[in-house]
Amino acid sequence: MDKKLLVDKWIELQSLSRDSAEANNLMWAAEEFFALTDTDPQECWDVILEVVNKTDNEWVLINLAAGPLEDLLALHPKESIVWLEREVPKNPRLKSILSGVWKNLIPDDVWERVQTL
Repeated sequence: MDKKLLVDKWIELQSLSRDSAEANNLMWAAEEFFALTDTDPQECWDVILEVVNKTDNEWVLINLAAGPLEDLLALHPKESIVWLEREVPKNPRLKSILSGVWKNLIPDDVWERVQTL
């Protein structure tokens, strides 16, 4: 999958009405992004960072936090918290979206570290 295309189409999808034909045609981007949280956490992290750096659209960033970022932390907590701790100090936009992540299935020790960030 072309990362740039995935980033662009996922961002575009977030701005569409969920019941529109355009959104239906772009659902592959959400499915692909979700699949990365399970199959390729490093690639998922890279896509998350691309989205964070590409848009300042608050709705898109909220969906990123409550979706792929939260899922990544739940499915790969030990790896993803290290990536977050490395990136957040130099990326204020990433830090600001952490408030949109809910604990969900994130282990307690990792959740405490997210809260610290």
